[in-house]
Amino acid sequence: MADRPDLAALIGSRICHDLIGPIGAIGNGVELLALEGGTRGPEMALIAESVAQANARIRFFRIAFGGAGQDQRIARSEVQQILAEKEVQDKLLNAGAIAHFQTPAQLGQRVQQDYTRWGQLIRDKGIASE
Repeated sequence: MADRPDLAALIGSRICHDLIGPIGAIGNGVELLALEGGTRGPEMALIAESVAQANARIRFFRIAFGGAGQDQRIARSEVQQILAEKEVQDKLLNAGAIAHFQTPAQLGQRVQQDYTRWGQLIRDKGIASE
């Protein structure tokens, strides 16, 4: 049964794929209007901001919920760029998480530092698991 496709991931991928095209086209249209000296005002700023937010959401959802084969990779820079988006940061904070941009070696060093610091406190206070 391990070789059965994940239907939810496939649907998530398809939805992201179908939405990113029109969202990108709207963003490109807004850029072209700005380059040609077209309408500049709060309306265009609102559209541009909304397109950027929608694009960030779709990119995040594609990574979080989309299906990918074992041979597919996502560049670290793309993940960092997505996690750096203000809206994604806000969502993570609301869920009680914070995105840290660290290499595996940096993460290991941080875990070791926390283990040393908190381990000493636990030993000093005589805290034991039940």
